[in-house]
Amino acid sequence: MKKLSIILLVIAATAIGLGNTGCGDTATPTPVDTTNNDTTGTEVIVNEFKIGFDTYRLNLEDAKTYGVYNKAAKRTYIYVSGNDASNGDADFILEFEGNAKGTFNNTSPGTALLDLGTGTVGNVRREEFTSDGGTVTIMVTEYGAVGEKIKGTFSGTVMKGVNSVQIKNGQFQVTRVADE
Repeated sequence: MKKLSIILLVIAATAIGLGNTGCGDTATPTPVDTTNNDTTGTEVIVNEFKIGFDTYRLNLEDAKTYGVYNKAAKRTYIYVSGNDASNGDADFILEFEGNAKGTFNNTSPGTALLDLGTGTVGNVRREEFTSDGGTVTIMVTEYGAVGEKIKGTFSGTVMKGVNSVQIKNGQFQVTRVADE
């Protein structure tokens, strides 16, 4: 009787082992075509920044995102407002002299300014930061005519009260509206 039990145990173990070997039919994976066939010329618009450990890649609110040159002040203002899927609402305002490409910083007072907010406007959890008392560099790489793009980057140190926070990898791309 012992021999019969051992034989049945061996047969059962063999059947289980053969059932899980994966030696049956194997499907050949279908190759995926990763070729970019986009012929529309759609351009990806990037407006983002990293503050502390958080990166904000903004899905924009079109009505609140634009660039404008103010003739009286002889300054350009960039307004960007949107939402990041992970971090929530954020917005920033860049201000710099003139209406041309170049590098601007606030080592000379008033040359370049950055105001930035994270969180929903009016919410008690909103945090606001400014380049007043900090340092900021704005590089404008493209300055188009009205209806065209103003593009560039920004980085530096902003202040929240007496605390300083690093801003890195800032990028903006907005449509220029009619001068004011």
